[in-house]
Amino acid sequence: KMEEWEIQVEDEARYMMDDSREMDHLRRRCIYRVPAFIADQNHKAYRPQTVSFGPYHHGEVHLKPMEYHKQRSLIHFLRRRQTPLKFIIDSFRQVA
Repeated sequence: KMEEWEIQVEDEARYMMDDSREMDHLRRRCIYRVPAFIADQNHKAYRPQTVSFGPYHHGEVHLKPMEYHKQRSLIHFLRRRQTPLKFIIDSFRQVA
C-alpha cells in the first residue's frame, strides 16, 4: 500500500508541478474569515476538518472525493517549503 501511494504521489506531483493552470487556480482563491456573530451560531459548522497526508487512508472509497485536493495541497506545501518530495516520503516511512 505504501509503495503504491508513493508511486502515485510522485507521478502526480511531477505532473502538477509543471501545470501552469494549477498556479492560475491558486491565484484566484481566497480564504475569508467568518464573522464571529455567524460562527457563534454554530461553532461546529465552522471548525476546520482534518485532512491527513500519507498512505494511511489512501484508496478508501469514502475519501476519494478529497484525493485531488489533498494532492494539490501537498504540491503547494512542497513549493512553499521548498522541500523535496523524497524528504516527505522518507518522513512517512519513519512513522508508517
